Amino acid sequence: MKRRVLLVLGAGLLVLGLVAPSAVARSVGSSGSANDKASLVRYKMSHGYLVGDIARFDRLKAEAAARAARLHPSQGRTPVSPHDPVASPSWQGLDEDDLSPPDPTGAIGPKSFVQTINLQMGIYDRSGNLITSAPFSTLTGSSDFLSDPQIYYSVRWNRFYYLILRVGSLESPISTMLWGFSKSNNPTSIPGSFCNYETDFGWGGTIADYPKLGVTQDDILIGVNVYPTPATFVGSDVGWIVNPVKNRKAITTCPSAGSLVTGKVSQLKNFDGATLSSTPEPAKQIDWTTDGWIVAVPDSTNSGATGTTLELYHVTENPDKTPNIPVVATSEVTVDAYSPPAPAPQKDGIHPLDTLDGRLTNAISAFDPSHGGTAALWTQHTVFGGAGAEVRWYEIDPVNSVLFQSGKATDANLFAFNG
Repeated sequence: MKRRVLLVLGAGLLVLGLVAPSAVARSVGSSGSANDKASLVRYKMSHGYLVGDIARFDRLKAEAAARAARLHPSQGRTPVSPHDPVASPSWQGLDEDDLSPPDPTGAIGPKSFVQTINLQMGIYDRSGNLITSAPFSTLTGSSDFLSDPQIYYSVRWNRFYYLILRVGSLESPISTMLWGFSKSNNPTSIPGSFCNYETDFGWGGTIADYPKLGVTQDDILIGVNVYPTPATFVGSDVGWIVNPVKNRKAITTCPSAGSLVTGKVSQLKNFDGATLSSTPEPAKQIDWTTDGWIVAVPDSTNSGATGTTLELYHVTENPDKTPNIPVVATSEVTVDAYSPPAPAPQKDGIHPLDTLDGRLTNAISAFDPSHGGTAALWTQHTVFGGAGAEVRWYEIDPVNSVLFQSGKATDANLFAFNG
């Protein structure tokens, strides 16, 4: 099942190289035939993420590459600041030599650091010593094509949460979500230290692509882009699970799968109420509140985010304790104009690295003491800038739909991406 390009990646490497979507999808129709389904899964396996309008994506990336080629970077590098972070401790993380992209994510708790890549989980102590590691098949019990892992440590609930997309087979994409959480804040075995589940949100026959995990005080949220064929984007959904463990203490018995309460909202719309948004990022909540937030880009074809706004969705709680997730953005916030970044060149290499397409890649919510302890939402994406790619970040006041502040990781001589 592994048809991805060779790539070995250690935990310390923050630059992610994806194989850019190609013309393969242009010949695929939207009839939903068995051949279409096989093409959909093959495309997901070989490319890592999907885009809805391949021609538009190619054009935007080519324009960005041409703009980067016209730049004349200044000589020399910006001096290193004494306040720059120092990576210590640092150690060799998980690696796999038979597939890419590796999709590395990590989360740190009070006693351990958990890393996931395609297709493994590793648990380390905070000094970098490996406690245990295992393939996802051991963690989840599934030997299907698995992808897009996420890991997060919840300060609120004092445990780790994970998410993995189960794609299915070539003939039958199912797009169920394998997910779970650690029984304590110090997992030491796989799968024994975790409660493990599989939830079907009704995405069978499609790819629920690019799943992103958010955890609020009460709920687990999963944002996805839905594709019935490789080049047919039909909208973005958010699946939800009422958090079955609302206890900071360690547990020994996992809640039963039958006790889970789940659901989803489909085809999120921009603030205009008509056009589709894409790549919803549910915020990982740091401070304790019943309100949650989702941020998205107004990219109706999911093929290259351009614009001057970000879409905000205010998540509240229904009387029955399920999440109330609006289909239409509750507001939008104005930001500086952005467009997709240029591919990054590799030293002595003929193939550039994919820097993504301006989609958001993370979101965090917390109370900010520098703004009177009010709620704040942080997010970021890679856009055109620097030598061709820079990371733009935002701290948003979601209540008033304005920016508290924003900034960027950029250098005229460098491509910065995968923030």
